[in-house]
Amino acid sequence: SGSIAKKDLIDECLQSDSGGTLVIADTECQVCKKACNAIERYRKKVPNGKFFFVIDEADAMFRTEDKRQKFEQALQRLQRLNPVITTYISATPLPLLLDLIFKMKDEVNDEDDESDDNDIHMA
Repeated sequence: SGSIAKKDLIDECLQSDSGGTLVIADTECQVCKKACNAIERYRKKVPNGKFFFVIDEADAMFRTEDKRQKFEQALQRLQRLNPVITTYISATPLPLLLDLIFKMKDEVNDEDDESDDNDIHMA
């Protein structure tokens, strides 16, 4: 069947001496059923096999603070397979900058609770 042929092709690519590339769509099913399962099969044949994890358009992948969406949870499952390198690529730094601002604000608020002499105040 078609799905067995695709699985065999993925396995063949991941087993080659020069490594392989697996490109998947940004869906929970693609991450879990294609990527995670392929890496688990690869590691059965190649114990401690290594892989790189690259997420393009990363700013669009992580959508909730508590990672409650199935797609975000699937990415976390893939991350738990311990890639050698994880790279997040984003041409839109705004979500990343907003996250840093919120973290800084939280840290400043925590420090304000400890001491009223803090010079840094964020609105």
